[in-house]
Amino acid sequence: MNSLKLSLLLLKRDFKNFFLYTCSSIIIFMVLFGIFNIIYDPNIKSNLSQGDYVSLSSIHLIVLFIIMLIGYYSNNLFTEKRKKEIAVQIISGLSLNSLAFSTAVINIIISLISLIFGLLFGFLLSPLVLSIIYNIIGINNTSFSLTNEGITATLLIIFVNIFILGLFNVGLGYRTEICDLIRSKNGNYKTKIKKPSKKFFMIVSLIISLLFLFYMIFSNDFNAISLLGFLGSISTLIFTFYCLPSIFSKLSNKSSDKINFLVFRNIKLNIEKNLGILISIYLISGLLLVNLANFKSNIYLTSAFSGSLILLLFLFIIGTLYSFNSLATLKIRNFKILKQLGYINSDIKKIIFKESLGFIFCISILPSVFLFVGIFKYYYLDIIPFFILVSIVCIFLFLMILCFGSCYVIYSKGLDSIFKNGGR
Repeated sequence: MNSLKLSLLLLKRDFKNFFLYTCSSIIIFMVLFGIFNIIYDPNIKSNLSQGDYVSLSSIHLIVLFIIMLIGYYSNNLFTEKRKKEIAVQIISGLSLNSLAFSTAVINIIISLISLIFGLLFGFLLSPLVLSIIYNIIGINNTSFSLTNEGITATLLIIFVNIFILGLFNVGLGYRTEICDLIRSKNGNYKTKIKKPSKKFFMIVSLIISLLFLFYMIFSNDFNAISLLGFLGSISTLIFTFYCLPSIFSKLSNKSSDKINFLVFRNIKLNIEKNLGILISIYLISGLLLVNLANFKSNIYLTSAFSGSLILLLFLFIIGTLYSFNSLATLKIRNFKILKQLGYINSDIKKIIFKESLGFIFCISILPSVFLFVGIFKYYYLDIIPFFILVSIVCIFLFLMILCFGSCYVIYSKGLDSIFKNGGR
């Protein structure tokens, strides 16, 4: 069978994942088109001050980064489900060149379909999106136009995205899979790539975060507070991703309590498997802090952007719940093993409670530290009114409780079903 027929056969056999990945790519390309069409719209440029336009552009660039991150994350999910299939094909004698060609054909088909429908839907929805932006800013204009700069920037970003993900899928991902196969067969195998020292990241990111936080508490310059809050969120993100898994791994190895051992190990795995969600929540929290610094200069624009950022945060919390639901489904086997080892229902629920609480701390409380310090300082400096302060705090607390409660319920339902079925 030649590589082209193999590509079409793989698409036919895995149509569900192909369809879901194509839909996510269409949405991503549609949003990219809308972002650049708004940034380069001449009516928006002429009716906003330079400061507001810079704020608008920075927000769109951060959203652009998040959208690209979602694309990378969805691509990983798509390739992750095909790793075993790819490993079997390699072991069966399929050459790496044939595999690379078939993968490239699949990427080209998905990219072309996503590009056509993404730009089409983006073009159809752009008048609606621009009319909403016009109403927020106060522009009395009913005419809409597509700019050459916006179309060029959209196509450039899309093609770069397709090219990078294509290279990743064709080479790096599958060579990594081969290395994993060798490592599983030979315990002495080590990759040649040296990983950066986690102690270095831990010390540097922790010191920077504490310095930024200390300066924010005692500073009365709202511009410095907003900037340090955003940079502090990034340094805390580095600490969370690079250092916390290592810390939880050491805690699990040193723990004499079997329950705490399982809790620390599961929190470590949850952090490592949800990098995209962690990055998004940290960036949204930092960006919300930067946006609120300009509240007095343009209340309506700032309120609209803040609302959209909170909505994005809510959507990523929903993504976290989905991730927990998927992990809970995979962990049913672990719950069965724990039951067979003699753990009672209350012990396993204690593991679930601690694990959910620990992960919510990592994805909600840590990102919120700089945000809460910043908004309380804004209120102290009379930049934002009291109701904005209370609203943001209540929304974040609600999302934390919702996320924790939902995660706990998802795990508990899986556990109850195991005990009802007798562990089968």
